[in-house]
Amino acid sequence: MRRIILICLLTTFLVLAGCDEEDGGGGQGTVAKLLEQAAAEFEAGELEAAEADYRVAAALAVGQEETAARAVEGFNEVVAERCYLEAYDLINQLQLIEPPPGPAGTPQSMEQLFTYLNISFANVNYRLKTEPLLEAAVRAINRGLDARPEHPGLNYMLALLYSQTGDPTLALDQLKHLRELAPDHWGYERGLAYLLKSAGEQQAALDAAAKGLEKAVTPEDRMLAYELLVEISLDDPDPKLYQTYIDQAKEEFPDFADPLALEINIEVAKSQRQGGQPDFEQALGEAETALEKEFLSEFSRESFIYNTASIYASLQRFDEAVGLLQEHVAEGGDFTITMQQLIQRITMQRDQQSLIDEMLAELEKTAPTAAEDDAAVEEQANEENAEQ
Repeated sequence: MRRIILICLLTTFLVLAGCDEEDGGGGQGTVAKLLEQAAAEFEAGELEAAEADYRVAAALAVGQEETAARAVEGFNEVVAERCYLEAYDLINQLQLIEPPPGPAGTPQSMEQLFTYLNISFANVNYRLKTEPLLEAAVRAINRGLDARPEHPGLNYMLALLYSQTGDPTLALDQLKHLRELAPDHWGYERGLAYLLKSAGEQQAALDAAAKGLEKAVTPEDRMLAYELLVEISLDDPDPKLYQTYIDQAKEEFPDFADPLALEINIEVAKSQRQGGQPDFEQALGEAETALEKEFLSEFSRESFIYNTASIYASLQRFDEAVGLLQEHVAEGGDFTITMQQLIQRITMQRDQQSLIDEMLAELEKTAPTAAEDDAAVEEQANEENAEQ
């Protein structure tokens, strides 16, 4: 925020200093240059700088109705894009949180009571983790749509949010609205694929996701499309189908970490779903290789760092898990809500493990040694012989 204010003040000073006779005294030429600069910054993804320049241009375009309208329109476009990225990040974090096992049911025995309590706790814990993310995502989407109602990404996010909260009818209506707004956007097909997957329509979901890949233009969007295809194909009768899409992503993005990170995450998840014990050590070795590469998006990197830290925690390598998150933040990465929750979980696990280790150490102090056991057995035998 302070950076934006400084940019605004500096730009205003320079603009006012440049309002000379060549501009006709009104600074029209300078405002036009500001608008061009803001548009270039927006295209380059420099959203803070673009927002600041549009704000100054709108303030200086007094009496220039057309120019002021352009400045306001550009400003709203930047606000909508920032809200879209914020909502995308929040919903991405939501999807990282493992859902609870389902309704607890009514216990009929003591054993079922313990199961009931565990499931009930998991449901409450899930709500505590997800509700702040959902509320923040809703606020971001509403702010963005207020600024630019026709923004395709925000309309897609709204549909995804409806789907996430269990309202497929509203989600489908929103996707249809998105298709009317932006027929060439990938959001309709991708959102439809999610809904079809939830409904158990495997092949239709794959077909929709494949169309979404065809419409995706940017590398980031195409990688996301591959991720969805892999996720859906995990339930396909063909057990090798998911690897086909991973291999296609590797071929398209050989210099980026995203396909390898996807493969690692999928192999771990696949092993867990099949009731097996994942080879976490191998996964960590591959993860270290992936982290040396560049990621297509910061969101992908954040998700992978979270998953890798979770693997460290599963192996009770708590210091390495925390160290990875600290390094991520030190390099300028966001300390996301899910990362904060993971730190809390690691702290609890580490405290529990320390307590267990302390109890075992106390037991070892009080437990008789093997020699003492042998001596006690021999003494008991001698006493029995003496009695006879």
